[in-house]
Amino acid sequence: IYLAVDVTFSAIFWLELIIKVAMKGCKKQFCSKGDWVSNNFDAMLIIIDSISLFFVFGGDLIENDSVKESSGLASLFRIVRLLRLARILRLLRSRVFQDLLSMIQGMLGGLATLGWSVVLFVIFIYVVSLIFRQLLGPNVEKPPVTDEKELQVQEYFFDVPRSMFTMFRCSFGDCTTDGGTPLFEHVTELYGGHWSLVYCCFSFVVVIGLFNVISAIFVESTMQAAQKLQAKKRQTRLDDETRWAMNVITLLHALLLGGTTMCESEIDAMMEGRCSHQMVAEILQAEFSRTDFEKVLFEDDSAMSALVELDIAKHDHKYLSDILDPDNSGAIGVLELVDGLKRLRGEPRRSDTIAIDLMVRSLQEKVDDIWRGLGCDLARKKQEREAAAGPGGRLMHLDPRTLQVRESMWRGSIFGIHPNERAVDYV
Repeated sequence: IYLAVDVTFSAIFWLELIIKVAMKGCKKQFCSKGDWVSNNFDAMLIIIDSISLFFVFGGDLIENDSVKESSGLASLFRIVRLLRLARILRLLRSRVFQDLLSMIQGMLGGLATLGWSVVLFVIFIYVVSLIFRQLLGPNVEKPPVTDEKELQVQEYFFDVPRSMFTMFRCSFGDCTTDGGTPLFEHVTELYGGHWSLVYCCFSFVVVIGLFNVISAIFVESTMQAAQKLQAKKRQTRLDDETRWAMNVITLLHALLLGGTTMCESEIDAMMEGRCSHQMVAEILQAEFSRTDFEKVLFEDDSAMSALVELDIAKHDHKYLSDILDPDNSGAIGVLELVDGLKRLRGEPRRSDTIAIDLMVRSLQEKVDDIWRGLGCDLARKKQEREAAAGPGGRLMHLDPRTLQVRESMWRGSIFGIHPNERAVDYV
C-alpha cells in the first residue's frame, strides 16, 4: 500500500512539473529571478524520489547483487524526500494562517525576555536551594541520622544540585516524595510548624510574585515585538511605489470614465502607459464634481478596492468628497486627489496635530495683523471705555460675560454679522 501511494504521488508531481514547463517554458521555470530556487529544489526532489523508486523496483525485479546493494540507498533517499514537506511552508502566506504567523513571530520576538527570565529564575532557585541545603540537608559535623523520615527528607537536600531540583519541583506544585506524600508535611513534622510558614511564603513569592512578573514582562515584550513587526509591514506597504501607482491609476480610470468627457480609448491608453504630453496635461487639469466622485466611488467596485489597497479605511470613504475638496469649490482636481490620498494613508501621527496647531497659530497672527492694520484695535478700546462708563461718565463694573457679549456685538457691527436676540436681551 505504501509503495502504491508513493508511486501515485510521484506521478502527480511529475505531471505538475511537466504542466509548469509546458506553460512557462524551461527558461522561465528554472531561471526566473523570483522563484528559480524553489522551482529547482522541487525538481531535484522529484528526481531523487524517482531514483529511489527505481532502486526499489530494480532490487526486486533484477537478480543482481550490485542492484540489490544499491537499493539500500532508497532509505537514504526517503529521508531526503522528507524535505518535500518544506512546500507546506508556502501555505503560511495565506490569510488563514496570519494568526499562526503572528504567534510564531511574537514568540521569536520574546525569546530574549524568555532567556533572561530563565536566568532570573535559576538565580532565585539557587539562592533558596543553598539555604534549604544548609538547614535541611545532612550535616557532616553531627552524628549520622537514624530516623527513617529524617533520612528521607535529607535525601532531597543531599547536595546543592539535588536541592535545586527539589525546589524547582516545589515551584511548580510537585513538592512530593517518591511515595506521593507531601515533602514539607514531613519537614513540618520533624522540625516544627514554622517550616509550614516558610513553605507558604516560598510558594507565595514564586507563584504570585516571580511568575506573574515574568509572565507580564514576557507578554509585554511579545506584544511590542508583534507591534513593531506590524508597523514594519505597514511602512513597507506605504513605501511600495508600485502599489501606490497601480491603485491611483485604477482610481483615476474609474473617475475619468464616470466624470469627464474623455473618450474611453484615451483612458485605456493611460492605463497601459501610452500617454502623450497633451493627454497628461488634460488629465492634470481634469476636475470631478463631488456628486460624480461619490457616485463612482460607491458604484464602481474597482475604485473601492483601489482605496482599500491604499490602506484608506472604509468608514472614511463617504467623507472623501468633503476631505479632498479643501477649498470647498464643489469640485475635486487630480492634484488635490493625489495629495489628499497621500495624506490619508497610514496611521495618524503626532506631527499631524502639531502641524495643524502651528498653522492655526500662524493664521491667528495674520488675522491680528489685519485687525490692527484696519485700526480696529484702537476703535475697540475706545468703545470699551465708553461702554464701561455709566450715566454721567461714571465707570461701571461689568462682569466678563457682559464684556464678551458686547465685544461680539461690536465685531458683528463691523463685519455685518447680527447678534441673536438672546445676546441683545442679555445686554
